[in-house]
Amino acid sequence: MKPPPERLDRAVDRWAILDRLVSMVLPSPCYGCDAPLSLRSQELNLGAGCRADLPRPDDHLCRLCGAFTATDCWLCLACGRRPPAFDQLLAAWSYESPVDEVLRALKFGQLEYLAPQIASELLAERHAELLGHDLVTAVPLHWRRRLERSFNQAALIARPLAQALDLPFRRLLRRT
Repeated sequence: MKPPPERLDRAVDRWAILDRLVSMVLPSPCYGCDAPLSLRSQELNLGAGCRADLPRPDDHLCRLCGAFTATDCWLCLACGRRPPAFDQLLAAWSYESPVDEVLRALKFGQLEYLAPQIASELLAERHAELLGHDLVTAVPLHWRRRLERSFNQAALIARPLAQALDLPFRRLLRRT
């Protein structure tokens, strides 16, 4: 049984009022454009417009070092001469605004709730390319950084990503 339409309108009005009150007391600006965010639309602490316009990686940049490549191959000549020890590297976004602000907030602002949101956005962006792999791992932090932050942001993102892809998460890498 559905509630009457006027009852739904009152519930919506209450949410709108609560949203405005919370925004006035605890303002939460969008990391991309500084526009105030509503209580219910805070995925990645970005507004809908900024989330839709996340910067995509340039096809003419090396995925390892960022150097210009003449073609759309993913490695530059220098990195191609000395190939990496992995098969594939995927970048959902370029490390520029607002992505850099979101990642800084996760790393240094200790906003750990952003990690699963980043994982779900990664999954939405690159779902087809993420399928068919064996496992998910994360780059480990230096022990001093780990002590400072008390968490590894890469692992916080990798774990829910592995779970969503139904893949195991393994700690395979070691920082030397």
